[in-house]
Amino acid sequence: MNPQKFTNFIGFDNSNSYVVLENTGGYEKTCINALIDLNFTIHRTDNRKAKNFMKSLKGEAKTDVADAQKLSRYGKDRHEELSVYIAKSDNQEKLRELSLYLQELKKFKTSEKTRLQSPGCEMLKTFINRTIDGLNQSIESVEKEIAEISNGDSELQSKIDLLCQYKGIKKLTALKLLSFMPELGTLNRREVAALAGLAPIANDSGKKLGYRKTKGARASVRQALFMVALSCVGKNKKGEIKEYYTSMISRGKKKMVAITACMRKIIIQINAILRDKQMKNEK
Repeated sequence: MNPQKFTNFIGFDNSNSYVVLENTGGYEKTCINALIDLNFTIHRTDNRKAKNFMKSLKGEAKTDVADAQKLSRYGKDRHEELSVYIAKSDNQEKLRELSLYLQELKKFKTSEKTRLQSPGCEMLKTFINRTIDGLNQSIESVEKEIAEISNGDSELQSKIDLLCQYKGIKKLTALKLLSFMPELGTLNRREVAALAGLAPIANDSGKKLGYRKTKGARASVRQALFMVALSCVGKNKKGEIKEYYTSMISRGKKKMVAITACMRKIIIQINAILRDKQMKNEK
């Protein structure tokens, strides 16, 4: 979208205006940046929730105008409970994009290494090895770029240093958490657990107490927390998380349920660490 389309709003007080935009896989960023510069309050939708709301309204027509009207109705009806979009710094945005790309490169490398071990691929080995070598070079370059950005940002570096004091978190994990969840340190315990997809969702009806599950949210954050939790509860490990895990297992909880509960406890604790800018206790 061309930012020049917003020139009519320059000079007006837009602080009381509320704009709801659909998440379009990154194409909405130019529009968001232009609106932020003009002091608009913005909500970027969870597309699943917005589309379900729009389906509940009258009218089956699918046009840009009809969608815009329904999206406007969504914002008007739900604005009190919708989260306000908070712009990321340039470095946060760069780190997120680089981290996503690094993640894809590593997945591709794992796929190629698996292909290399498969039967009947003798003819392809030379090509696969060349691909893996190229991927290794790309991974090294992206990791170097990530390190340069993080080392050159004093605020980001102080957050990384704080997280690295937590048992089980190393620099790469800290960077991953901060890249994919920049809201850390600004949320309460319920909000941070829900955003990470670690809040158990009730499934009750009448006298039935259904099995509570976690779902949705940010897969990359959950993946990083899973590795931290495994590190904390491993054999011969000690600490608060290990004791919590052992307690849950002794009460008959499944191992995966106990690990998920540990992940929830970890994200709540590191959120508090970044909020208060200090370690609470030795973990």
